[in-house]
Amino acid sequence: MPHDTFAHREAATPEERERISDLLGFAGELLNARAQVQMVMQSGLGVFHEKDFADLPGIELNCDDGAWLRLKRLSQTRPPEAADHVSGFFDQKPTDPNKTPSIKPAISVEVTIEEASDLIEMELLMPDDVRVIVENEVEIENRVKVILHASNCSEMRRDFVTYLKGPWSDWAHHEKPTRRAISVYKDLFNIHSVIHTSEGTPPELVWGTGIGRWKTRGANVDMPIIEQGLDIELEDEGVIAIRPRSTPPSLSLKPYIQLGIDGVSKLQRELQDNLDMLLRGDAEFTPFTSVWEPLLDTAASNIASDAVHITREALDDGEKVESAIDQLRITSSWAIFGRPRSNEYRIQDIQKLRTAVADEGSPVPPPIRGFTEGAQEEAPSETSEFGVDQAVLTGVAVNTWEPSAISDVGTSLREAGSSSGGANKSSSRVHFFPLPFNEEQGKISDMIDDRSIDVVCVSGRECHELCVSGLAHAGFRYSHALKRSSNIMAK
Repeated sequence: MPHDTFAHREAATPEERERISDLLGFAGELLNARAQVQMVMQSGLGVFHEKDFADLPGIELNCDDGAWLRLKRLSQTRPPEAADHVSGFFDQKPTDPNKTPSIKPAISVEVTIEEASDLIEMELLMPDDVRVIVENEVEIENRVKVILHASNCSEMRRDFVTYLKGPWSDWAHHEKPTRRAISVYKDLFNIHSVIHTSEGTPPELVWGTGIGRWKTRGANVDMPIIEQGLDIELEDEGVIAIRPRSTPPSLSLKPYIQLGIDGVSKLQRELQDNLDMLLRGDAEFTPFTSVWEPLLDTAASNIASDAVHITREALDDGEKVESAIDQLRITSSWAIFGRPRSNEYRIQDIQKLRTAVADEGSPVPPPIRGFTEGAQEEAPSETSEFGVDQAVLTGVAVNTWEPSAISDVGTSLREAGSSSGGANKSSSRVHFFPLPFNEEQGKISDMIDDRSIDVVCVSGRECHELCVSGLAHAGFRYSHALKRSSNIMAK
């Protein structure tokens, strides 16, 4: 016997496909409406610009196995030791390659009386700078405390300069990028930990390409034009690897849409189509090529009349990446940044579903088709000849109510929305809920069934109680109301 597959079942009609597409479109618009537009990459979860990775040791970009970035775990090193007569004058022991060591103007040391005498003879110590040592009210013999002034120690100052320009400078030159790599590693490690151990909704890591910066209309924009979601993993020996997720990159002009720039919504759709077309070809998205620069060119020329696009070639020739100014500048550079997890990928999934539903050659599974099927006018009777009702046996309460002729909210809405009259006010309606319900919830159910009513307004309390009492499982009828609402919103 052949397996029952979706392909063997009755194909969805164009009307069904349209209703499903409208319902999915409405769900996507709800997600879009709830999303908060991000205007700058900095959200407290880190921003790592392309220049921040330049010349870092232990880093590999555009790896052969498909990873876009690998960063090794490095360790700090200590600077070479200075001679004792020099290190004794240090303000503090040098450990930071970004902080040049300095010496104190004077130090206090204990020496023997013979050593103090020699220092005086060499004119390194003044007799007035010699102090006796007293412990427990007893003067210590043969030892004194002396104050050495750096200004009197010319040999020490010479050796300090030699150490500063030689061993320490060489160490600092190599240690600075190492310390920077360690700092980047530490922050990426913290982001990895939060993403993989968060008890709530974890943040996400994004690789942005084509950074747009603009100060306009009271806002600062600092966001990429093309975004690719990332996976971050720890490999052997603590190596951090960053790879693109399996989801395709998306083109985002949301900050400019939020600012109300004319024509950007249409431009967003056109550029996204162009990006999808490129991805359907032989091109594979990476931030290390210039194949995407025509998209950035088009974005710059259509968003603002004086906008400029700084190409990769210009950046390689030394063009500087500036902060946001009152002229839109889109640069062919990239950045990695963390942000709270968005609904963008859910919206993309919904759009893919809509595309699949629109393809008449693609089967539509019956469960999805069921979301737009109409409710049965009458529930089939399952009462036996002896009066046993299956609904009662399964614990489903059967409740009836008579609409009020005086305060019938559903009737007044029907009269306002349609001159045909709608339902018969004198007829009783039967509702099937597993829990008791009130008259207002029954009226809401009636209005959802009434096709002459486009929008049904429900309070939070009534909606919650209605869902609990069973209306939520009647999704077929509710989907009609969603579709009618989405059509109104589109108009």
